[in-house]
Amino acid sequence: MKSNDEQIIKKLAGDGLNFLKKERKKLSKEIVFYQETYFPCKDRFVNLYWVEIEKKKLKFALVISPKKKPLIEITRKFGYPNKKLLVAINASNFYLSDNGRKPQIYPYNLCINNGRVLQFPSNDRITLIEKNGKISLRFLTAEGKIKIGNKYFRWIGATNYNNRKKKSLSSSEVVIWGLADIRFTYIPDSKRRAKKPITQTTYVNCPQGKLLLGVNLNKEGKPYISKKNVKKLSLLDYAFICMVKKSVGRKIKKGEIVKLVSVNNFKVKKGCNAVSLGFTLPKQFKEIKNTLVKEVRKSPEGIVRPIEKDFMKSWSVILFAGSKVIFFLVDSFPFKKNQTGLNIYELHKLLSKKFNFTEAAVCDAGQSSKICIKKNEEYQVFGNLHYIDFTGPKPKWNGINGRAITSALIAYY
Repeated sequence: MKSNDEQIIKKLAGDGLNFLKKERKKLSKEIVFYQETYFPCKDRFVNLYWVEIEKKKLKFALVISPKKKPLIEITRKFGYPNKKLLVAINASNFYLSDNGRKPQIYPYNLCINNGRVLQFPSNDRITLIEKNGKISLRFLTAEGKIKIGNKYFRWIGATNYNNRKKKSLSSSEVVIWGLADIRFTYIPDSKRRAKKPITQTTYVNCPQGKLLLGVNLNKEGKPYISKKNVKKLSLLDYAFICMVKKSVGRKIKKGEIVKLVSVNNFKVKKGCNAVSLGFTLPKQFKEIKNTLVKEVRKSPEGIVRPIEKDFMKSWSVILFAGSKVIFFLVDSFPFKKNQTGLNIYELHKLLSKKFNFTEAAVCDAGQSSKICIKKNEEYQVFGNLHYIDFTGPKPKWNGINGRAITSALIAYY
């Protein structure tokens, strides 16, 4: 990094966001880039960046990285040498924790990579689906079909299972826990608000008459049965955990492959990629609270944080509006009083005013929210300064690459 860049970064880190010169720039016939500063009220501002993409003329790729990387690194690798990248946005935001766990895992509620399940949803989620270069949003309930070895099962997410009145389990049913079932707490006196798992939520206990199956990924990325246990298993040790009737589990062998057949009524096939998102943004303002209560996991205290007016964040959003797909970023600086971001009601008001959207979903909220574009033949990332390494007592950061993420939605030729 050049010394001049370092000085600029240090200045930004101290001063927060700079006001933007309003800009509209055509990057190609199919894509237009915008930026501006926005004031939701007199004493607070955020920076906005967005791109409007003609969806019928471009292809999309949902890229899932085996290791967390900054958005710019994921997009650079994708764009060379056969594909011309135009724009990218981070596609999911669920982090296991900031404690540097190794080996790295896929931190999603739902994650499907090339038809293979890497994470199951334990509860209903809005999902971004990419297949053959086309994208769509779909609300998927946490149920469907899987195949373990040669036997087919009906699976149900743990949250949905716990909510049903009868806890009996038929011989053709499997209950699934994923990483999203872990709860977190902030580390006391942590200036960077680092999180750690709440220990008791990291374990799945096995009821009488049931058996737990720990599932991990082999070298080829296929999920397989790696452990059988009648007491308890830790979610930190597995990609996900299944529970079956004990009589059924005895017949399942270690090493057998787990194949996802369907989620809800969505059939999973080779070439399909999907990740769970945060939540949808309804067309009607009055529906915001009901939508978030339905789609967002509650905190251990029973609170749905995004519906609180003081829950202000940076946001990355995908919108569908007519023939266009819009990648939208609200950029804020969490530790600056007048730059703390927008709450969800302010975000909805802003998006409704700017776009006549038919569908919208929040991909990310917070410091990993970013957009990357190819501007003047160079990759540029937009979003405030973010940490790139949360694992040590003195986190590393810079203002160019940004915080590492695990997936990106890319528009390309």
